Amino acid sequence: MTGLDTPEAVIAAAQADPFTQSVLASGAVSAPVDIDALMKNLAAMQARVASLEAERGIPSDMIAAHVKNLADHVDARAAGNPTVDMSEIKATIAKLPENSQDVTPQHTDYLRELVHALVDGNAAKELGYLKQLVTDLHLSVLKQLVPAL
Repeated sequence: MTGLDTPEAVIAAAQADPFTQSVLASGAVSAPVDIDALMKNLAAMQARVASLEAERGIPSDMIAAHVKNLADHVDARAAGNPTVDMSEIKATIAKLPENSQDVTPQHTDYLRELVHALVDGNAAKELGYLKQLVTDLHLSVLKQLVPAL
């Protein structure tokens, strides 16, 4: 608790501030704020950022971004290492639910086991960073279950 948990507390703290008092004493007045208009502008900006990200192929939620990142890297590594079978990992990624809210820790646990087995069995192929990518995905899925973290 900061003691500034309400708008009234923030206003009271600002009015008690010596700098604020000197500004007010010089004749300054606060400008009125239209909260509804401000919220509409924020929503419009968020929608614009989301559309720009979508145009560039950047998912707007973290789980979808991690899935895309992992899939892209697995595809690239599979293309660069044709002797390494990544088909089960690719198929598992493809079978993940499209709605990121439906991706569960069970999905990512299985995917993690596949990636770890692949990396551990192909140490010379420099695939180790795939472990981090699948861990990032798994942690994002866990975080959606406990959003306060």
